[in-house]
Amino acid sequence: MRISRLPAPLVRQQGGVTKDWVVLLDEDQPRPVAWRVHARFAGYLIGRLATLIDDPSALATLENRLDGEHFTMEARTLFSDIIRTARGHASRQGATRPIPPEQNGDA
Repeated sequence: MRISRLPAPLVRQQGGVTKDWVVLLDEDQPRPVAWRVHARFAGYLIGRLATLIDDPSALATLENRLDGEHFTMEARTLFSDIIRTARGHASRQGATRPIPPEQNGDA
């Protein structure tokens, strides 16, 4: 998943809402989905991703809900991509984050 601000020529007004961000889902697939959204929703998604990256239990909860609940195909695609993106970011950050002293015995 990628979340980016749109260049000015691609910004649209839809239903009185300025849609100036794009959420790209399944960007590694042959036909990715580009979803034009407004800034508040883009910010919300970015915040949720940050929470999932920093809190493995929140990520596990979302995965469990995705397995057990009935979601629309669109929601399932969105949540699956959020999970995949959060896992990728968490694994990259885990490789570069220092281990806190209380976790490595230096406390």
